[in-house]
Amino acid sequence: MKAISSFISNIEDKEISSQFQQIIPIILKLVVDTAKDDDDTAISLVQALGELAENHPPLVRPSIEDTLEILAEVLVSKALSNSKKFRVSLIL
Repeated sequence: MKAISSFISNIEDKEISSQFQQIIPIILKLVVDTAKDDDDTAISLVQALGELAENHPPLVRPSIEDTLEILAEVLVSKALSNSKKFRVSLIL
């Protein structure tokens, strides 16, 4: 996931980067699925999503409502320790 995020983040052509908009829902699903079992991986996915949002806001903008809902779910997840929830909130 980090490789995908880094790859897309380094694309300077907005037209090309916008073609990757379809993967945002897939990333969101991965965050939800991994938050249940592997909080470290979930945090890495949230960081990658944050990197994409920082470098290419239009890429994430269409999915912002879903993104916020999923991140809220991660923050209230019982599977995630309080220190991990704090790390996720710092990323946001």
